[in-house]
This record gives sequence, C-alpha cells and structure tokens, in this order.
Amino acid sequence: MKKQAFKLLFFGSIVTLALAQYSCKKEGCLDSTANNYNWDAEKDNGSCSYDATLVVEVNPKFNGVDISFDSTYMYAQGYLIQFSTIRFYTTYAKVGNGGTYTNANSVAQFNYANSNVLFSDLVTPGSYDELTFDIGVDSVRNHADPSTYDSDHPLSTMSSGGMYWTWNSGYRFVVIEGRFDSNGDQVIDMNDTPFAYHLGLDPYLRTNTASVSMNLVEEMTTVVSYELNMERFFMNATDTLDMVANPTIHMNPGQEVIGEMLTDNFNASLVLE
Repeated sequence: MKKQAFKLLFFGSIVTLALAQYSCKKEGCLDSTANNYNWDAEKDNGSCSYDATLVVEVNPKFNGVDISFDSTYMYAQGYLIQFSTIRFYTTYAKVGNGGTYTNANSVAQFNYANSNVLFSDLVTPGSYDELTFDIGVDSVRNHADPSTYDSDHPLSTMSSGGMYWTWNSGYRFVVIEGRFDSNGDQVIDMNDTPFAYHLGLDPYLRTNTASVSMNLVEEMTTVVSYELNMERFFMNATDTLDMVANPTIHMNPGQEVIGEMLTDNFNASLVLE
C-alpha cells in the first residue's frame, strides 16, 4: 500500500490530504524451471512445483552375465556366438497407477554400443504401479519422413543411425547383429558367418508392460533397470532359432513366421531386474 499527499486550496487555506493508494501484484510461480511457471506473475507465492526424473536402463545379458561385444557365448546349438549390435526403439512410455497413466517418454532408441540407458525424462511426481511402452515405432511415425525431425531426435535421419528402412518405408524396430562360429574352430573372426536380425513392420509392434512399485519424488531421480535376456531372444518354450539355416532375417516375404517368433521372443526377453 502506498500513500500520496495532496495539497488543496480551501477558502484561502491550504489543506493537506493523505490518500491511500492500493496496488495488487499478481502472484504465482516465478521459477522458469518449474512445471507451473507463471510468466505474467509479478510476485512469487511459493507455489512452484517440479517434476521427478525417471531413468530407464537396459542391461543385455547372456547366461546371466552382462554382454560384452569383445566376449563370446555358447549358443544353444553348441557353437560360439559374438554380438556386435543390440539396438531397438521404444515409443509411448507411460507410468500408471490403478489404470490412470502419465506420459514418461515419447520415443527413445537404445544402442548398447553407446550406453545402457534407454531414456531419462521428466515425469509428474507420484506413486506408480506400472511401467509400459511399445517396442518399435507406432504406425503414424513409422511412415513419416525422417528428414522432418530435428537432427537430435531419435527418429531423425541423422540420429537413427541406419535404423530407418529406406526400402521398406519404415524403421527397424529391433536390430541384433554379430557372428557365429560357422567353421567350428571355437574362435570368432572375420572368417565366420555374420548374423543379422532386423525386425520391424507395423504388425510387429509389441507392448511391454511391467508391474512396479515406484514413488517418483520432485527433483529426485529414480532408476529402473531391465534385463534383456538374449538367450530368450533366440528361443522360446517350443522352438530354438536355427542360426545356421537362418543367419539373416529382414522381414522379407517368407520370413514372417521366424520374424514373428523373434519379435515375441524379444518382448518376452525384456524384463525388470
């Protein structure tokens, strides 16, 4: 409240009046990093609220051991294999509580050669009992022009790192590559046969859902870790991939059965640690 004095001439006498002038400032959150920042507020009222950070990690393993691209592993059919690429996309990651969902991440690309982090994103604080995401790219974005994305976007031509299937008008959802000991000398080298399993196409989008007990707290980071069991990728309860007969799968005509098996196996292999 401000006071202003006025002098008036009244019948030859000067009279001083003190008038009260009130000014009200609009109150709100003035911290631009808060999720309820009020750009036109003039006074901070202590109402600022902040998101929590959710980090989702993926740890590829074989026989319970973290996979290294420098190591070899015994395949179910009795020969050595070595991995060189483990990559996949996820879209529409959400956290849920009693069937009500909150967005966690729109799209992410996992590339084990660079990091074991799938995504790190800001999420509304709260208690959650479910974490869900699609493995692959939804049909709308799967057929969008990758050149329309900013260069640092996971689906952009530059950041996709070859995950865009130019001949097939869409993205590779999952890429697993390496070599297997095709000559039986118990050594993996350039003389051995490469394997490449590139999975994708709209009908093969899968949803991965896990039950969690998670409390996301303002301005704090919560880390959730998944295991990617690569043994399970190659086999299920009834069938094991014959790598010698099928060293490459690119979802070509005639490869639908094996492609669907590997797609389902990959989804089943990604579980909470």
